[in-house]
Amino acid sequence: FQSSIGNIFVDFSWPSNIISWHLLRETLLGTGAQFRLRLSIYVSYVTVILLALSASVLVGTYYGTMNIVDQSFCVIFVAIVGFKLGGMVYFGASANEQTELQQRAICKLQYELRSLSHSTSQKSNSGSKKDEIRLKHSDHLMDSIIKLLEFDAEQNPIRILGFKASFEMFTSIGAVALGSVASALADRFFN
Repeated sequence: FQSSIGNIFVDFSWPSNIISWHLLRETLLGTGAQFRLRLSIYVSYVTVILLALSASVLVGTYYGTMNIVDQSFCVIFVAIVGFKLGGMVYFGASANEQTELQQRAICKLQYELRSLSHSTSQKSNSGSKKDEIRLKHSDHLMDSIIKLLEFDAEQNPIRILGFKASFEMFTSIGAVALGSVASALADRFFN
């Protein structure tokens, strides 16, 4: 059973490899925890600013209360901030999805491990008993890691304004930003 991450292969039929993989994952998540927190805070502030500017552009366009300089500045700012914010939300959603992908991959490996354990248990020599014990230990460790991944996915996702970063949020923020830019440009060029 090998889990491939780029060019790294980890044999999950050995309990020590499972523990090492989990400790490496926890170390990397711990190292990135400060970045994740800053990312969530920055993105939340930028989201509020973007929504306020988008509302300002839409209201100003609808009522005709913005002059061309203010409207142009707001449109350019909304476009730039919307692009940057979209990138941040996209990467947050990708990080959240990665936890779920890891969970599914380990479930698949656990299924294969159980199949191997079942075929090993049908053999009756002493070497296969040791393998059977090792595979059962690996199976129990995988159960624990799957539960930890479920917990991480539910309790510790990257959040923006209290909502879990997702590709749907990315689409919604992009639609708001592009909609306000398009309405301002349509008002300016077609009126």
